[in-house]
Parts: sequence; structure tokens; C-alpha cells
Amino acid sequence: MATYMSTQRLQKEYVAIMKKPEKLFTIKPLTNNLLEWHFCLHNLQDEFENGYYHGKLVFPPEYPLKPPSVYLLTPSGRFEINQSICMSNTSFHQESWCPTWSVSSIVHGLISFMMEDSPGVGSITSSKQVKRKFAEASMYYNLKDPNFNKIFPELVKDFKKQLKSSSSSSSSSNNANIKTTTTTTTTTTTTTSRKPTPSQEPSNTFLYVFGFVFLIFSCLLIYYFKQQLK
Repeated sequence: MATYMSTQRLQKEYVAIMKKPEKLFTIKPLTNNLLEWHFCLHNLQDEFENGYYHGKLVFPPEYPLKPPSVYLLTPSGRFEINQSICMSNTSFHQESWCPTWSVSSIVHGLISFMMEDSPGVGSITSSKQVKRKFAEASMYYNLKDPNFNKIFPELVKDFKKQLKSSSSSSSSSNNANIKTTTTTTTTTTTTTSRKPTPSQEPSNTFLYVFGFVFLIFSCLLIYYFKQQLK
């Protein structure tokens, strides 16, 4: 159960986050438990681009005198699922915890640690290619989680909107390609139809030869009559 000290501190931090939302993550406490906050990392770079990573912070009643535990719930290729992650600002290292650290600074620390390949409890090693595949599949994984849909309805709505927009753009592109292909085929057919057919070419040649022979015959005939007149 949250103490007066932890309640006051966490409520104050939540108000600050609401006033100035973070660009790299969305975070909020559970409505029925102020000591458990859920976050979703997004807008990350490199091999984590296009990824949506659901995680949670579990605070002790003594917060901010003691640090929280940090978990990632979406496969990432960097951390084990639902395994407490060892960092200097988590429950694994209470001796190095500083009470001035906040919810936001803890999550930013997780993002920095995520970009590294440092080993530790809760960390795993994988290639960049594997991490990219996890990033592309991350939101589809989250959509199967009822808790994620309940906690982050705005992210679910935006993602489905992006999918619909992407699908419409792809459909328009395919229609444009079909139209271009049809136009090209029509033009080719029209051009081909104007070309003389083989049956027409011999007919024209015959007319030329016949005209030439007729001209010679006429000249010879005229010459013959002139000779007769003499």
C-alpha cells in the first residue's frame, strides 16, 4: 500500500508529465494502484524504429527513498519479457539510488540502456536484424494484451488509423499501376493497328507496276501512230 510520502510524490510527478508529455514514451499509473505505472516506448531510433514497447514500473511504498523495479512486457530482442531489469536506478542497486530521480528519468535511463549491448540481469543479446523484426511485430503483440488496450486506448486508436491509411495508400498505388498498364497496352494496340497489313503491301505494288506498264504501252502506241501518219 502506498504511503502518504509516496502518494504525494507520485501524484506530483504525474501532474508534471501530464503538463509536459514525453516524446519517446507514454506513461500513466493504474487507476486502482498508484504504485504500478505502465509505459509504452515509441519513436525510438535505429533497430527499435517503429517499435511500441510496453513495460511497467513497480514502486515500493517507501518511494522515493527506495527505487522501483522495471519490467518490459513486449518482446524486443534486448530484454527478457516480464523480468526485472538490472540498472543502477532500479531495485537491484538500492545503494546507488538517488531520491531526486523521477519517473521520467527512470524511463529515460531505460531507453539509454536499451540502446546499448551491456549485459545484466533481465538483458539478452540478439542481432540488429532480430531487433528490427521484433520492432515491426511489437504493436501486433501488444494488441493481443487486454491490459495494453485498456491502459493505452489512444495508442491503439492511432496505430489502427495508421494501418488504415497505409492500406489506402497501397490500394491507390496499385490502382495507378493498373491504369498505367492499361493505357500503355491501348497505345500499343492503336499504333499496331495503323501499320499496313501484309495483304495491303502486295496490292499497292501491283498498282505501281500496272501503272508503269500502261504508261510504256501508251508511249509505244503513240509512236506507232505517228509512224503510220508519215
